[in-house]
Amino acid sequence: MRRAYHSDKQAVAKAFERVTTAPGLSTKAQYSITQADGTTRWLEETYVNRLNVPDLAAIVATLRDITEQKQAERERETRLQEREDVLAQNAADTDRRSTPAGVQSPRAYYCGSPPAP
Repeated sequence: MRRAYHSDKQAVAKAFERVTTAPGLSTKAQYSITQADGTTRWLEETYVNRLNVPDLAAIVATLRDITEQKQAERERETRLQEREDVLAQNAADTDRRSTPAGVQSPRAYYCGSPPAP
């Protein structure tokens, strides 16, 4: 059994509502599902309003599994955060080592931090 999470169901419903408002309109929705074995998959649905096409007269939906893309995005964000943390720590260490006591470091001055004690 597959289930879309509740918050995702609302996003999908809004995307579908939007696409029904005008012929030719296209919209996308991303959501996660839990499979029977408990794993989570991410899906992207693209809706296209083709109600104005006489032989079709439908909302066309295309479904795509984007689980690997979502995992790669999370990994990139984690690596970026780790790098930002290292840079912030290095900057703080450099400020402490290179700034005389009672003098505000250039980084602190430009970033609006209070002077070092």
